[in-house]
Amino acid sequence: MRLSLYRPSTVFHVGSMVKPDKRRISYEGSALSVSLCPEAWSRIARLGGPVREIDGAGQAFLSFHDMDDDARATVIDWAEASGLAERTSVWKAWRWDDEVEAWSFMICPSQAAALAEVSDEDDSDLPPGATALTEPMGIIRLTEAGALRADGYGRDCDATDVATLFWIEDVLREQMPDIIGLWWEERFDPDALSAPRGAIVPSVIGNLRSKVVAGSPYETEFGIEPMGMGPIEHVDYGPNQPSP
Repeated sequence: MRLSLYRPSTVFHVGSMVKPDKRRISYEGSALSVSLCPEAWSRIARLGGPVREIDGAGQAFLSFHDMDDDARATVIDWAEASGLAERTSVWKAWRWDDEVEAWSFMICPSQAAALAEVSDEDDSDLPPGATALTEPMGIIRLTEAGALRADGYGRDCDATDVATLFWIEDVLREQMPDIIGLWWEERFDPDALSAPRGAIVPSVIGNLRSKVVAGSPYETEFGIEPMGMGPIEHVDYGPNQPSP
């Protein structure tokens, strides 16, 4: 199984690094949110507090978007067997967002709920690849035990990424202790609420070294300087110690 890793020389966190001070709802659950563009994320998530630079020398993040089908299946099977996640069926409701001029969707628990969400949409215009404004889809959602562990992450949305954070913390770090979290290399478009981000697993947070800074030297109004992320690294992962 091939994994892709980012090794940024540093990352940044906005606000407190103390768990009780975190916001109740979080995309990263109980993990620590980080990025190379703290100003953008302050706008997107309406964050306050100081910007902290976290020393990441020699430490790596697993690339979520580069995970292949084998890697995702490994994570999901493990999360199910561990009682942290379960497969379920939901409905996708597509809507056109005039503000960002793009299609977006929300996940609904039933077809009736999805139809109610799109009742005022023109069903003659569909997103690319979609056959209707409402479509069934399978997702991985957290169990009660998983939701308790991922404090701040709901049970009504796909939790593949949170399950991956659990897997990194419980399984992957046993063989690759330099991997401290997960990275989403998302499009840099703060106006559309999108920017690259990472999350550091809870068991690592207490060992981090950080300092308050004015901002990130890698962030510009147009995106992130390539030197901030460095080259992506590919490793083979299996039952034995992975090798580059």
